[in-house]
Amino acid sequence: MEPEEVSAVVSPPEPGAPAAEQADHDSPWKEATQEFFREFLELTDPEFAAQVDWSFTPIFRSQELRQFGAHAPRGPDHVDHLIELRLRNAPAVLRLAHMEIQAQTRYGIEFPRRMNRYQGLISVHYDTHPIGMAVLIDETATWRPDEYLCEGEGCRVTWKYRVTKITDWVDRRGELEASPNPFAVIILAHLDALATRRDVATRYAAKWARVQTLYYGSWDAVTVRTLFRLVNWMLVLPEAEEQRFWEALKAFEEAQNMPYVLPMERWAREEGRVVGRVEGRVEGRVEGRVEGAREEAVRRLREFVLKILTQRFTAGAEDWQSTLARIDDLEQLEQLELAAWRARSPDDFRSNLPSNGAHRNGHSSASSG
Repeated sequence: MEPEEVSAVVSPPEPGAPAAEQADHDSPWKEATQEFFREFLELTDPEFAAQVDWSFTPIFRSQELRQFGAHAPRGPDHVDHLIELRLRNAPAVLRLAHMEIQAQTRYGIEFPRRMNRYQGLISVHYDTHPIGMAVLIDETATWRPDEYLCEGEGCRVTWKYRVTKITDWVDRRGELEASPNPFAVIILAHLDALATRRDVATRYAAKWARVQTLYYGSWDAVTVRTLFRLVNWMLVLPEAEEQRFWEALKAFEEAQNMPYVLPMERWAREEGRVVGRVEGRVEGRVEGRVEGAREEAVRRLREFVLKILTQRFTAGAEDWQSTLARIDDLEQLEQLELAAWRARSPDDFRSNLPSNGAHRNGHSSASSG
């Protein structure tokens, strides 16, 4: 008799649920928790955040773990974040934190097992036990798996991990609205997304209200742009409403003279100043023209345009990857980013691509495809 794995039984999704019910919430959350890792912890797990030595910039090493786990089953069993950090009580020792983001309770039986599997994988390859972190972004208030338990024949294995349950904030919206922490915007947008899946008019109003708060907050322009992308990603509207939203946003920016989103601000450039980035997070501004920062800005903007296309149109976005790779002009990429959000179809987006070759540092080059 094999040991019995103990886990809660979770009901499957409601039959016939509309497509919006099955939207992928994981992807924007993965990006949000990386872009605003410290802010995420300070808002949702202040006890742990106080233990972290923030003088050391956390390093995301998720790709390493994915390579080690190449033999593991795919699907829901795919690592989200592996983060290298230091703790205040042992600043000379590097620790690893493993974070999983879970939106769908139909994988409930598998989830604790997956947490334990990666705990073992990390322990073997890094010779250290990781700090386990589960971020539950589903809407089932009673589902809160916080440990893996396997026992039988006198043997018992338990793996307990930290849990952040986003629906705990449903009754704390006022606190989020008043918070200066940018991650409060992410949680509010997610709660709005869950609450408005069957109500387009309410979702439009929620998205408009959420975006307006970005302009009146105390955050810098880079943070506003990052939050806007994530909010826009979470609160997807049907094509007609999306077009109406962009037109309203353009009029709002013109009236308020706040061009945070339209037109997009220059990546890594502002009056001869360059935005310095460390592990994907803004760490400060470096005087002068730094070519390496410009190249990094181009690379990240290409990736984000491709990500928007994949998220909006699902299939075929990879076909544009080679075309985007030939575009080095920041202004053109910014326009393509906007076009990717506004396009009503893949063909609509293609009409915005250069027809006579991509610009490279202000010059044109012949297209090879």
